[in-house]
Amino acid sequence: MDEQSNEVEGKSVSTEEGGGFFQKWFDLYFNPQRSFQSIDQKPDWVLPMLTLAAISAVLMIFLMPILQQVQIERLMDIRGISRGQAEEIIQKAWKIQQVTTPVFVFVGVFVVQFVVAFFLYLVGTVFMGRPVSYIKVVSAWAYTSLAVGIVGMIVRAPIMFAKKTMTVQTSLAAFLSPDSKGSILYKIFDKLDVFVIWQLILVTIGFMIIYKFNSKKSATIVFGLYILWIIVSVLLQSVIKTPRMGA
Repeated sequence: MDEQSNEVEGKSVSTEEGGGFFQKWFDLYFNPQRSFQSIDQKPDWVLPMLTLAAISAVLMIFLMPILQQVQIERLMDIRGISRGQAEEIIQKAWKIQQVTTPVFVFVGVFVVQFVVAFFLYLVGTVFMGRPVSYIKVVSAWAYTSLAVGIVGMIVRAPIMFAKKTMTVQTSLAAFLSPDSKGSILYKIFDKLDVFVIWQLILVTIGFMIIYKFNSKKSATIVFGLYILWIIVSVLLQSVIKTPRMGA
C-alpha cells in the first residue's frame, strides 16, 4: 500500500497564509493544527526562543534569594559546616553569580532548544527520509516550548516563592512517598511530567503537519525519543550522583 496515502492525517489543515508570532503562539492552546500549518508555511524560531529565554532569565533573577538559601543549606549538608560558615563561602561569589546565573539560564534555553530540535530532525529527516528543513523543526519545538513553558512557570513560580524552593513536583513522582527518592521508580516517574507530556503531544501534532506523517508514526518518533532519553538519563543518574537543588 502506498505509504503516502496512509499518511493523510498529516496533511495541511489550511491553505491560507500563516499568522504572526502571537497568532502561532496562542493557536497552540486552542488550534494547534493551524499553528503548525503556519509554522510549516513561515517557520520562525527567533521570537519564541528569545521570549522564552528572556522570561526564564527574569524569573531566575527573582528566584536568586531562594537559590542562595538552597546553596547554603546544600553546602552545610555536604561539608558539615555551620550556617555562618556556609553563608560566608556563598557570599564571596554571590555578586558574580547574581549576574552569571541568569545569563547561563538565558543561553541555556537556546542550547537546549537547538539540541532537542536536532535529534527530532535527525530522526524525522535523516532516518525517516523526509526532506524537511531543520528550521521548521526548530521553529515547531521553540513554539511548543514557549507555549507550554509559560504555563509551567505560571503554575510553578507561585509555589516556589511560597515554599521557598527551587523544585516543584508536577510529575507522577508527586504520588510517591518522599522515602522513594533516589529509587529507579522515582527517577522514571520524575521524568513523566505533565508539562513535558503536553509538549510531546503538541510536537506529535507538529510532525503530522510538517512531516506529513500519520499520527502513529509521529507519536512513535516523538515519544520513542523521549523514552530513550528517560532510559539514558536514569542510567546516568544511577552512575553519577548529582545533588539536586530543592527543599
